[in-house]
Amino acid sequence: MSRRRAGRLAWGLWSLAVLSLVATCFSPSDSADRLTTLLAFSVFLLSFMTVGALVASRRPGNPLGWILCLAGLAYAVAGVSTSYSGTLTADGERDVAIAVSDWLSGWAWIAGIAPAITVMLLLFPTGRLPSPRWRPVAWLAGGALAAAVLGLAFSPDLETDSGRANPLAVEGAEPLAAVGGFLLVPAAVASVLSVGVRLRRAGAEERRQLKWL
Repeated sequence: MSRRRAGRLAWGLWSLAVLSLVATCFSPSDSADRLTTLLAFSVFLLSFMTVGALVASRRPGNPLGWILCLAGLAYAVAGVSTSYSGTLTADGERDVAIAVSDWLSGWAWIAGIAPAITVMLLLFPTGRLPSPRWRPVAWLAGGALAAAVLGLAFSPDLETDSGRANPLAVEGAEPLAAVGGFLLVPAAVASVLSVGVRLRRAGAEERRQLKWL
């Protein structure tokens, strides 16, 4: 992909995320901790999306930029879905869009957080693993993320924002979500350790980049 196309795509994703942030800020809510939640949501979304768009537009071959963009966008979807899913019609019935938002509110957040504590740390700052020996950790992180997202999205026990039952529940999805969540823990720990290993072996320039992290 050329830098021009990559830039358009990256900043297009950034614009979508910012629009979602605006929509979330102006959505009605009676939550007592709304200000704190919005502040945390804004910091996570803007920092990930802005850095991701900058990296992806200038170095489209580095997967870090796209990982940051997708993580921020997933968090944006989770934020908008959580805000919108509480909307009910006068008779208590919901349309399809609200039902989808309610479903997304229960699991989209993990697609934003999990890559940030695993794959991003493994690849920072070069976009490559510290060494081929870390490939099993990358596979573990990817498999755990896929299992957690799919298992949670189709779990009958999915906790949606409205508290209603999962409309796409599949029997037997709960163990998949549990396994994915369990495996994310060692994957995250190993990813953090990879940063220390990389820092110990890094040259002057890469060491400065790691300090930013």
